[in-house]
Amino acid sequence: MIQTRRVTDEPRELTVEGLHGLTLVGDEYGDPTGSPVLMLHGGGQNRHAWKGSAAALAVAGYHVVAMDARGHGDSEWSEAHDYDMADFAADVRCVLDRFDRPPAAVGASMGGMSALLAQGSAGHEQLFSSVILVDVTPRMDVTGVNRIVGFMTANPEGFATLEAAAAAIAEHNPHRARPDNVDGLGRVLRERDGRWHWRWDPAFMTSKDDLMAGIDNEAGVQVTAERMDQLADQLHAAARRLTVPTLLVRGAQSDLVSPDAAREFLAEVPHAGYVDVSGAGHMVAGDDNDAFTTAVLDFLHEHVPANTAESANHEARVRAAAAVRRFGHALVNHDGGLEVLGEVAGQLESAAGVLEAGPVRDRLAELLSSERMRAFLAGEEPPIPADGDQVKLPRHGIIGGPANPFGVGATYAREGDEVVGRMVLGAAYEGPPGRAHGGMVSAAVDEVMTALMTTTGSMAFTASLTLDYVGATPLHVPLVFRAWLDSHDGRRLTIRCTGAAAGTPFVEATGLFIEVEPSRFAEGAGLTLPGEDRLG
Repeated sequence: MIQTRRVTDEPRELTVEGLHGLTLVGDEYGDPTGSPVLMLHGGGQNRHAWKGSAAALAVAGYHVVAMDARGHGDSEWSEAHDYDMADFAADVRCVLDRFDRPPAAVGASMGGMSALLAQGSAGHEQLFSSVILVDVTPRMDVTGVNRIVGFMTANPEGFATLEAAAAAIAEHNPHRARPDNVDGLGRVLRERDGRWHWRWDPAFMTSKDDLMAGIDNEAGVQVTAERMDQLADQLHAAARRLTVPTLLVRGAQSDLVSPDAAREFLAEVPHAGYVDVSGAGHMVAGDDNDAFTTAVLDFLHEHVPANTAESANHEARVRAAAAVRRFGHALVNHDGGLEVLGEVAGQLESAAGVLEAGPVRDRLAELLSSERMRAFLAGEEPPIPADGDQVKLPRHGIIGGPANPFGVGATYAREGDEVVGRMVLGAAYEGPPGRAHGGMVSAAVDEVMTALMTTTGSMAFTASLTLDYVGATPLHVPLVFRAWLDSHDGRRLTIRCTGAAAGTPFVEATGLFIEVEPSRFAEGAGLTLPGEDRLG
């Protein structure tokens, strides 16, 4: 059970009873009614590694718990040297008992492996609302592992001064700027007998013969590689159990997670997103905390709303829209008796009346809340989705909006220079018998082209759309639309798009879009841009 030891306006320190009663210490940030986030640090780190990001998540409305792993920071050391990955994973399961609902898990390196193995031990039950893995995949580079092990075991006698420790860190991470003030290192080292020692139990490393073997000789490297292969098999099996939203954040200069390892993970977890943080190594959050925090917040805002009421409302709207969409297809595609149809009509009329009596939603405010639109109106460069990222469009969009009952639940993703839209058209969109109506295909093409503009940094409106229907568009099967930029001349963008089912094309299209100035958009909406008087 949790015992709160100190309550302040800043993080609140807490304790959790881990595996076999071992005491774990953590910090709690933000409003406890916010959606929970559990942050798990890497080997040799402690909860303070998350301080900047945890505070930013709390400001955004999330309830954050950052834990010290066993043998790290202020958590208790294991007298039995129980520091296997299974022990860390079991501790995660213990910490989860403190939450009233599954938290989002943010795990760096060892913390990410702990989260994955905890999920693996739970079968198909999902322990987390979402999972963010920070520079960790099931398969990691042995050379990078050995380099880190060598660094962590290089100074068993400690350091004479914090400056000496800073010099060792700078040599280990040459791409990170060395801080002018070393006082912050007091969070990762503690003074004992006139020397500064890392805040972790040395046995955390020295008890692992297979890892220690790889430091000194080539034969030892093989021992390490064999152990890492065994662990990779366990982690891959655990990763395949993930069905919740998942994100891999990799340091572009990482020597532990290679691009091939990232691709292997994304193949195992095809619904996962991927962010490469330029200029960052294995310690992504420390190397570029702003970029890391932005990636995490963007992901959480999309998949885990911060406010519980907001989250419940969003899920309820999506569920209601899906139910209405399902009913629409059923009504078109199936016969029903007069009694059933009359009963359904009465229920729907009653439900519509209840909704219509409520306040009208501010759709414009929702549009303006997006990071992309805020950037446009502020005169800044909008965020560009990375290769492999899902493309965000308004959730009430007519084609892809999951909260729009007239939509089709389409998804969009950037693939190189293209945006790929995937959807299935049901019975309600039938034109000729068994085939989709051409108007629905046209609307889908237009939205895929609109999604492409998120990759060009443009805000534009459709001027003309020319379609060649080169085949019939089937219903009830996956459709794949691909859009790419053909030319960009001044304010004129020409975008091409194709649609195919099982590799057979059914449409080819060309769209002309005209870029609009943010001030013109604001004027039409009656908005005030920064530094301007009210427009209108």
